[in-house]
Amino acid sequence: MGRHPGNGPAPGPGCGGGGVAIHHESAFGDAIVAALLADGWAEGDRADYRPELGLDTSQLFAFIGATQAQEWEDLVTYYGGDRDAAQRGFAKRLDQAIATDGLLDVLRKGVKDHGVRIRLAYFKPSFVESEAILADYRQNRLTVVRSRSTRPSRPTGGTAST
Repeated sequence: MGRHPGNGPAPGPGCGGGGVAIHHESAFGDAIVAALLADGWAEGDRADYRPELGLDTSQLFAFIGATQAQEWEDLVTYYGGDRDAAQRGFAKRLDQAIATDGLLDVLRKGVKDHGVRIRLAYFKPSFVESEAILADYRQNRLTVVRSRSTRPSRPTGGTAST
């Protein structure tokens, strides 16, 4: 076996050693996206995906509007009635909450911004008395956005993008 200048074995095919690549990251990414789409996920728009937050903000705010309109209006009031400022502020608060508390905790408990709790997911109840109970659960949005070939640098302490 040959030696690579880095003191390890020489790379084989597909490992950057001059051989023909058998596996490509793009093919792996395509397979992941296809599997998620086949399982009911929707494809998100790259233009709405914010890699520095790891979020599709268009989907996020559509979900909040569909499930928590009153809470969102209360939050917009705290931002002086400016919807754009409220979206920017909430996205920043959400990023902080994920970095501090972890994604699972945030999904379970939601995020409090200026005293207003905003939920990010609704879990299916174990006991369903009527279909009306499932209304918010059915508003959950699972989207996948194909990764870009280049990624912007990420500030320290933020969430990982997918």
